[in-house]
Amino acid sequence: MAAADWSGESVIMVAPTMTALIMATPAIVTSTFPMTVASTTTGISAAADGNEIVDREPSSEASILVIASIISVCLSCIALCALLCWSRRMIVNRGGDLTAKHRIPELQTGAGDTGEVSEQDVADQSRMLGISLDFAISVFPEEAQVMVERFVRLALTQQSRSERTQSLLTKISVAGDLGGNVHTMNFLELADIVAHGEVAYGKGLICPRDGMLDCSIVDAVRSRGHSARATVFLSWFWQYKLSMVLSSLRKFRSRLTNPEQCFVWWCFFLNNQFRILGDSKPQDFFTLKTIFATQLRNVGRMVAMMDRVVESRYSTRLWCLFEVFTVTSEEIPFEVLLPSEASVEIDILLQQGGLGQLRSAIQVDAGQARASFEDDEKNIKSMIEDMPGAYDTLNKAVRTELRRAVEAEISLLVGDALRKSI
Repeated sequence: MAAADWSGESVIMVAPTMTALIMATPAIVTSTFPMTVASTTTGISAAADGNEIVDREPSSEASILVIASIISVCLSCIALCALLCWSRRMIVNRGGDLTAKHRIPELQTGAGDTGEVSEQDVADQSRMLGISLDFAISVFPEEAQVMVERFVRLALTQQSRSERTQSLLTKISVAGDLGGNVHTMNFLELADIVAHGEVAYGKGLICPRDGMLDCSIVDAVRSRGHSARATVFLSWFWQYKLSMVLSSLRKFRSRLTNPEQCFVWWCFFLNNQFRILGDSKPQDFFTLKTIFATQLRNVGRMVAMMDRVVESRYSTRLWCLFEVFTVTSEEIPFEVLLPSEASVEIDILLQQGGLGQLRSAIQVDAGQARASFEDDEKNIKSMIEDMPGAYDTLNKAVRTELRRAVEAEISLLVGDALRKSI
């Protein structure tokens, strides 16, 4: 068996053999040199007769044999410990543990297949994964539909359902074909089925970030080639419907030179929702702030997904505004994505007053923006209020950048329309 092929099962098989060998060493020595060992034992112990002690000196040959026996046992122990430690390291590098039934393939390090990877390296690389753009557009909708139908079938067999499950069943169509169309569901609804729960992607797989069962979607689909190091960061709103998101992503894909190499850092797919939504333990603001800011810098490019120009829900979300402000402050390139349906709205705005009307339609008021969790909203607003100029500074910076990005998007839309008309 080659060294690279050692596994936990191999260790379990070898360990008893090594242990038996160690335990048998004294017996082997005794059976091989019975008289010598016996005399040695007699020599080492003293025969006492009253106050008189009769000493019997062991032969030098016997002493050497005893020492050799002890050394043999010690060397066997050292060999066993070294084998167990080496094998444990190999398994950890593969992203699992001795008891895991399902393991996620090791993450590439850039140091080659033989490069050693620490558990922290594996966790850090997992957090930098992006979901394949092609997977999100072409594969995910179909698989999500199957999962929704499985969820409904499973829920209907349960005699007592949790309030959360019953609420989700109510949201899903009660049609006889076992469920509604996933394209009409928003991502908060989808998350309860595909991102955590009994039928979710990562159910039963070891999470490379904490070594516990159940992992994120990007980790679950990595062995299928659907995730890799992120190339673009997505800023978006969880209550967008899947149909709108797909419309924006398809348009984005059509403009990429190598769309198959695009991997999106997307919190829905990236974060382990079993820990956040499933356990109802949202990460604190400062942890999330560090994660988002760090990943934005590491990825180095952001796309902001807006649902519309006028009264966009994107502009009412504090996390979205925080992300736009971050890329502005860090001078990170970013662009706006708009769904195909926004073309009609843009045409109307341009007809009503040209680009001036369009610019004035984009408004930002961070003071009125909201976050899903109260602590997040409180902390983001506190951070804004501590800035020089407070809300005025952030509103102006974000509004200016959104207007610039929207105008660039409109130019692309016009270019797309002209190309189609030729």
